[in-house]
Amino acid sequence: MKKSLTLLTIIVLALAPSVMTAEEINFKISVRSGIIGMSAGIGKFIQQSTIEDGNPAVMMQMTMGTTGAAHLFYQLNDTMTSIQTTSGKTIRYQKIAHEGKSHSKESAFFTYKGDKCHIQYRIESGDKSYKHEEEWDETVYDMLSLLGFTRSFNNVNEGEVINFPMVNGDRAFMQHIVCEGKVKVKDSRRKSYDCLQFSVRDYKGGTERETMKVFVTDDQKHLPIRLEIMLGKSTTAIVVLDKIKE
Repeated sequence: MKKSLTLLTIIVLALAPSVMTAEEINFKISVRSGIIGMSAGIGKFIQQSTIEDGNPAVMMQMTMGTTGAAHLFYQLNDTMTSIQTTSGKTIRYQKIAHEGKSHSKESAFFTYKGDKCHIQYRIESGDKSYKHEEEWDETVYDMLSLLGFTRSFNNVNEGEVINFPMVNGDRAFMQHIVCEGKVKVKDSRRKSYDCLQFSVRDYKGGTERETMKVFVTDDQKHLPIRLEIMLGKSTTAIVVLDKIKE
């Protein structure tokens, strides 16, 4: 079952730090349709050290929920959790989604042998559940372990393309990011930053499409300042950095 990226999935593509540090990022979300805009919700990303099967590991978690008028229009309450090795390889991943009247739980368990990555999926949706397995000949990212990968980009040239496979639902799919140069961007408190601009793209029906623009600081931290998420032909979700704790 191939699934399109949800709002939470797309939001987290640029949130994790390039090195392991305890971190908490808070952000504000709004939606713009044509010339009309409204506040839509808030979110939080945390990263911290943990122990998994007696070994040092990294835990990343992302939560997002609608608030105010947006919550009356469309209710969203999602949580994603990823446990990874200290080198960034996923051990297990889980996404619990409550979107409108839909409720689902997606789990993926990763094992490694040489260069091969084996993934076991367990999907629960409503009163239905099923399992699936697949194997790749390269590292496969989940939606949170990918973040450390994307925020580790250094010395990227305008026009450069980065490809990667990422778990989404019960399969992994190829995605790609295109560097579009440097711009100045403001956070929710109107502070200005020098940023790198990236375009996140995939293929639908054999046609390339842009799903999001990502703006991260042009320094070693690559802090996410702004995301512009394409929800439809004229509707865009705007995610802006509010504050960060380290």
